[in-house]
Amino acid sequence: MAQEKDLPERDEKYLAWIRTLPCLVPGCNVEAQAHHQNKRKHGGKGTTASDYRAAPLCIFHHRLGGYSGKMGSYHGEGKISGWGFWKYYAVDVEATIHNLNRMWLESGHKFKEW
Repeated sequence: MAQEKDLPERDEKYLAWIRTLPCLVPGCNVEAQAHHQNKRKHGGKGTTASDYRAAPLCIFHHRLGGYSGKMGSYHGEGKISGWGFWKYYAVDVEATIHNLNRMWLESGHKFKEW
């Protein structure tokens, strides 16, 4: 599999596929949005990670804690910040992103080239 630093930033086909999956939060099967999971090495707050670091979250969970900052507080919702969100819901988001990438490739798709 390609290294994260070698992957392009944007791939609309991949994001469209992510949006067909249910929300990652256990017990929530609501239609998902594509949440871009940032880590400091991917630019951190204020930057959007590569589309290949996207994970499916419904609009409620995306606003509750998936966004890295402004959206949750702007709507005045209770917010579980950063990695605490994933810990609270017992989701290993890094393993999930890896598995989503693997599923994408195994389904015959390819990572978009630069």
